[in-house]
Amino acid sequence: VGLREYLNKKPSQLSGGQRQRVALARAMVKKPKVFLMDEPLSNLDAKLRNQMRSELIELHHKLNATFVYVTHDQVEALSMATDIVLMEKGKIRQHGSPHDIYTYPKNVFTAQFIGTPEMNIIERQKFEAIAELPKQIAYIGFRPSKVKMYEPTHDQKEKLIFTGTVLTKEMLGSEIIYRVQTNMGVVAVKMFSDINLNLDDEIKLSLSYSSIHCFDENKNRMDTIHS
Repeated sequence: VGLREYLNKKPSQLSGGQRQRVALARAMVKKPKVFLMDEPLSNLDAKLRNQMRSELIELHHKLNATFVYVTHDQVEALSMATDIVLMEKGKIRQHGSPHDIYTYPKNVFTAQFIGTPEMNIIERQKFEAIAELPKQIAYIGFRPSKVKMYEPTHDQKEKLIFTGTVLTKEMLGSEIIYRVQTNMGVVAVKMFSDINLNLDDEIKLSLSYSSIHCFDENKNRMDTIHS
């Protein structure tokens, strides 16, 4: 757990993150059948947290033990879990594999909790500034990564096309997150860095209807809309 150089230190000389790694090591060395972990990596710096996350995944595979792991970090949940129980105020909102929870959120809470940045959720009346909706749909949602720069194609009828103005730009290495002002409000858009936009640029975007998630007035999932 990256503590070899601190072996001669007393507990009072260790940082909070180092003490947390000691506790983690003490649990591992006993080789129990079940590990109960409550945010074990929360006090570690980003580099060490990534390293420990990989080592815990390897350890889980090697020991074939059950890990019950509590975390508020969705990256940890998605990357480490084989099974996720997503809770809000003590109630289970969704239970399933990381893929299912990300791809098929059952409610608005799950849709916005899982994913970076969170899913765009648009109220019915704002969305209808661009397109009509069946009456039973109260909210629609779509992942920022599903929005593309508009390009004329033969399947244009299967896509929602809209325009907007770039408000903010966040460079994340290979990806850039833009906040775009549109007729339906501000939406987040995630694009690869080979598409370089500037603030106040007027842009035209497209979104496949199959990428749109629909929710009722209770914010629970409904069938996907079609063009």
